[in-house]
Amino acid sequence: MEVSADFSQQLTAVVDAYFLVKNNLVKDQLPTSSIQTLTQALLKVSADGTGKDNAKWEKIKTGLADATAKIKGSKDIASTRTHFSSLSTQVIKLTETYKLTKAVVYQDYCPMAFNNKGGYWLSETEDIQNPYFGASMLSCGEVKKTYASK
Repeated sequence: MEVSADFSQQLTAVVDAYFLVKNNLVKDQLPTSSIQTLTQALLKVSADGTGKDNAKWEKIKTGLADATAKIKGSKDIASTRTHFSSLSTQVIKLTETYKLTKAVVYQDYCPMAFNNKGGYWLSETEDIQNPYFGASMLSCGEVKKTYASK
């Protein structure tokens, strides 16, 4: 979808903050400060840059805000990882709908997450670092898609 360069940069900042949250979970840490960074990045996104279709952005933004709020309220790593899955779904929608300013982003999948139901997430590196299992199964998963900016 065609959007302004500013909007694309703002969305990229949201995705970069998402990566901080993901990397905390990879290290088996609650994403206390990184979820704040994500919240701030989300607040800075101006819908003015969405062009004609503001409704798509508003739906994604609502999903992002909801998942972020649930992660903020989580007190343990298991519930945080569950809410991170919802956050990942929204960030994947964002990435598939709008052009980011990042050169490449990877969509990863772990078939064993959530009692073998599976879970997706995005990564800034091609190497698998599983946020759903952390150190216990760090490399469990595979790259399913690669998003490259053109």
